[in-house]
Amino acid sequence: MLFPTKVVELNPRDNEHIKRLNDPAEAGLFHLEAWLPFSEAAKLDRGNANVRPASERKKPFRDMVDTVEKSPSTFHLKNRGIIYRCDKFEFDNKRTVLRVTVPDISPDDLDDLENDTPKYGIADGGHTFEVIQQTMARINELREREGWPEPFVRVHFLAGQAFDIGELEQLVEALNTSSQVQQFTLDEYQNKFDELKDALQKG
Repeated sequence: MLFPTKVVELNPRDNEHIKRLNDPAEAGLFHLEAWLPFSEAAKLDRGNANVRPASERKKPFRDMVDTVEKSPSTFHLKNRGIIYRCDKFEFDNKRTVLRVTVPDISPDDLDDLENDTPKYGIADGGHTFEVIQQTMARINELREREGWPEPFVRVHFLAGQAFDIGELEQLVEALNTSSQVQQFTLDEYQNKFDELKDALQKG
């Protein structure tokens, strides 16, 4: 069954913020990496590739909100970004316009669709996207703060016909079950336990 499509136009701030990547497995997939300001990333549809709701109570979510508030210029460095499944993408470097083609499905219909419905949208980064949407809901207030720059986010666009629905679901599952580095591991990496180790060895 063929589904209608629509094109979402995004405006990166700079042509140098866009990079096409060749798939190393030559698997019929096409990749594009983009640094997008929040106001542009928010134009994307969430889609139905990953229907898990964001959990605002979890520490990573709260940390992202804190970064937006206190150090927005570092958001793209601290956050792994979004992987976005689409039909195709096209970048017009003369106009600095990125056109992303996705299925034209009403958000109200996404939950009631049959298995042959094309999967598209956010495969990974649902929490990040929720932070972006919440930020845009109060963007005018934030922009009035002295020295507050709009944050950027990395979006990895993935296009091509190599995935059937089952394969895409496996990809989404793999991306969303990857283990987050625990805080104590980061502390150990930064040698924060050296004094304790010395004390235990002397005891």
